Amino acid sequence: MPPFNGRRSTSLLVVVLSFCAFLAALVTAADAMARFRRHHQHHHLAAHHKHHRCLARARRRHRAHSRHRAHSRRCAVRHGRRKAHAAPRKLSAAHNPVSAQASLPPLPPAAAADGVAGLVKARLDAKLEFDSFPLGWFNGLARVLAYPPAGDRYVAAGVPALAYHDAWTTWGSSGATHIAEYIAWVRRDREHGYLGQFMDDVNFAGGNIAGTPAQYANLIEAVRAALGPDGVIEINAQMWDLKSMLGNPDVQRALSYVNVVTKEFNVDPTSGISSAGRYREYLEFVDGLRARGIGITNSGDPSYNSEADKEYSLASYLLVNTGLDFIGF
Repeated sequence: MPPFNGRRSTSLLVVVLSFCAFLAALVTAADAMARFRRHHQHHHLAAHHKHHRCLARARRRHRAHSRHRAHSRRCAVRHGRRKAHAAPRKLSAAHNPVSAQASLPPLPPAAAADGVAGLVKARLDAKLEFDSFPLGWFNGLARVLAYPPAGDRYVAAGVPALAYHDAWTTWGSSGATHIAEYIAWVRRDREHGYLGQFMDDVNFAGGNIAGTPAQYANLIEAVRAALGPDGVIEINAQMWDLKSMLGNPDVQRALSYVNVVTKEFNVDPTSGISSAGRYREYLEFVDGLRARGIGITNSGDPSYNSEADKEYSLASYLLVNTGLDFIGF
């Protein structure tokens, strides 16, 4: 592994400082909650006396700890309260939102601001299995990859979403030349409030090629014109193929319109990153994109999904993250 440079050390320092601040906030919150509970218990007892109009003699018994339990039992009978040690009422899932959503995974991390190194920004690939999730669960995500028109529900709920389209799977080897049809998708998605476009299979070399580098560049240029300068373009291009074509003028023209490149299969062995030398090439690839102002999304790999795999993936993401990058899952 190459030694850490100054930028990556700064990123890790920000992570450590952010974690310390988080712990401090937890301690402060815990102390505030303890004070709140003491305050609430005191005023709850006072409110009980006022609401039920217990006699002054009964109030004195409340204050006397030795007599409080006996009075509480009599007061419970008088006011129809539940017994102190009675089993709680069972709620159905329809009346218990915590129970109803107990099977959902924990909420994702909150979105971080662009350009802040070390802060995690999650980008979810919202496939069919997420259709049953309540829309509020997605609000903590920095970005969602959605599939129009079904994915319109995320946009309607205010979740930042990219619209997925693939010229190669739609039109085959001539897909990049279908500019008019593709732009019709882009305009439709923009009208519905999508953040931008996720363009799959933008392969300048290797397999699943929908056109020449010049044709890809023309298509991406047209997408940028339709989105405007504030729209987001994320492309999925295999690292080894793209890395070998970075000197091509048409590839350079295409990348000049791109915000983010997906690193498919993350840094797992499936991606070909299986040695220290290959990992070094990955870091060089990320730095090359960064020099062009392009972020990277380290997308998930279902073939390597153990806790150790996920920790390795997250550590690799934090190592390169400058705030323009995303961790996909």
